Amino acid sequence: MGALKKDQWVLVVDDDPDIRELLVDDLIDQFDGELRIVEASDGVQASGKLENQSFDCIITDLKMPKRDGGHFIEWVRDSQRNKNVPIVVVTGYPEPHLVEKYPNVHFLDKPVDFKIFGETIKTQLKLGKMDQRLSADFFNATVDSTRRFFSKVLEAIPVVEKPEPKPRGEPVKGEILSFFSAQGPSGRCDIAIGYSSDLMSILSPKVKNDPQKLALAATSTIISHMVKSYHQAHPNERPPKVESKQLVKIDSELFQRLSKSSGLKVPVSIYQHNIYLTMITKK
Repeated sequence: MGALKKDQWVLVVDDDPDIRELLVDDLIDQFDGELRIVEASDGVQASGKLENQSFDCIITDLKMPKRDGGHFIEWVRDSQRNKNVPIVVVTGYPEPHLVEKYPNVHFLDKPVDFKIFGETIKTQLKLGKMDQRLSADFFNATVDSTRRFFSKVLEAIPVVEKPEPKPRGEPVKGEILSFFSAQGPSGRCDIAIGYSSDLMSILSPKVKNDPQKLALAATSTIISHMVKSYHQAHPNERPPKVESKQLVKIDSELFQRLSKSSGLKVPVSIYQHNIYLTMITKK
C-alpha cells in the first residue's frame, strides 16, 4: 500500500458531541491535519451530506436518533457518490446481524482503542474506494495459506516477515515464479508467488528435476486453501474466482508488467530459503 493522498475527506457521525470531538481530535493528531473532516450529529444530517460530497472514508456510530447507523449504512450504499466508500463503525452496542450483512464494513468497539482506530482508518484510506481497491483480504488469505501449506508439508514453521511496499520498477522475486488473479465482489487481486529452486528440491526429492512443475502444483494447492479460507471468513460473498494461473518467465511480457507495477510484498522464510509473495496494485 502506498502513501496516503493529501486532502482526503472523512465524515464522522456520532450523536454524542464529546465522543465525536475525541474522534475528530485523534484524526487530526494522527494524520497531521491533512484530512478534511466533516461532522454530523445523526444519520439524517449525515445522509444529507452524501449528495454533494464524495468521501474517502465514513466513520459512524450505530445508536443514533432520527436515523440509526444501520439505516445510515443502507443510505450510503444506495447513494450515487458514496456507495463504494469504506465505512468504519465505532459502537458500544455491536449488532451481529449488521456484521453479517455488511462483511466489508469494519466494526470497532467503544471505548475506543485509538491505536487500533488510527491503524484502521489509515488502512481504509490507503486501500481506497471499494470498487477501486486491491483486495487485501485475498492477499492475506494467500499468505496464510502459503504458511499453512509449507508448515504441513515440511513440518516446520515458516516465518512470515513484515509486509513492505513494492515500488514500481522493482522486479518481482523468485527463481521460479508463479502468478494468478483472484476476482471477487470486493475487488481483484493479482498475486505472484516466487520460490527458490532449492526449496522445491527439499519439498519433494522425487521430482527435483522438474521444480517448475512442482512449483505450479504448490501454487495450485495454496490457491485451493486460499479460496476455502476466504470463503469461510466471508460466508455471505461468492468465493473468489481464480484466473490466469501460470508460471512466469523472466523474459515474458507478464514479468515486465509485474515488475513495473507497484504493490505489496511479503517474504516468507523456511529452512533458510525464501518464498516471495507479491500483490500487485490494480488501477
